Amino acid sequence: MDRQKLIWTVVCVVGALGLIINAVTRDAGSVYVKNVDHEFALVEDEKWVDVTSDDALDYDLEGKERINWSSEEQANYRDYQEANKAKPSQSKYSFSLSRTFGVWVAAMFTLFIMSFLFKDNPFYKFAESVVVGVSAAYWMVVGFWDVIIPNMFGKLSPSFINSWAMPGLEGEADLLYLVPLVLGIMLLWRLAPSGTWISRWPLAFIIGTTAGIRLMGFIHADFLSQIRNSIIPLAVFENG
Repeated sequence: MDRQKLIWTVVCVVGALGLIINAVTRDAGSVYVKNVDHEFALVEDEKWVDVTSDDALDYDLEGKERINWSSEEQANYRDYQEANKAKPSQSKYSFSLSRTFGVWVAAMFTLFIMSFLFKDNPFYKFAESVVVGVSAAYWMVVGFWDVIIPNMFGKLSPSFINSWAMPGLEGEADLLYLVPLVLGIMLLWRLAPSGTWISRWPLAFIIGTTAGIRLMGFIHADFLSQIRNSIIPLAVFENG
């Protein structure tokens, strides 16, 4: 083993031992959560208010329909210790195995990515592939639920989307949104084994429309505003 590899091996081993010692002795890398209870009351038709909020003071909540659920919020280790000292059998604060596992996975992938500073290696390639793939999948899901569902399917069939995806969505169906739906399907046709030329039509439409809109904005905002002062009449006459 040459000197460079020996140095990096020692550094990695010392760093790993430091992480293990901190994790065992100081509980580093552990994530704790706090259970938060939520309770809402139905005060009007399709209007729910938090019974602990100031808005609830404006309504009579006696006999109103209520819903309850619990959520988890991240807490610090000190709050967890204080709660255990006050009541060892408490259940408000707890150790989160899934979040702790996520923290350690994120730390490992960070080290894998930084290992590229040494040289290209299988750990870096593995981390690169996973991060790129997971990021692409994440943003695809976010785009589907935040853009496609409310802005396209929510416009085409509000009642259907209201029944399972977006409660409270109102409005009437707008068949004009069939145009972007068809264009989107035509764009995906590029992945088909045959007929890839179909995807060129929506691409040309998108590029042409965007270029036309930008051109009009440029003409009005930049071109015409700059030459407007140059076409002011040299002589101005007033009646009287």
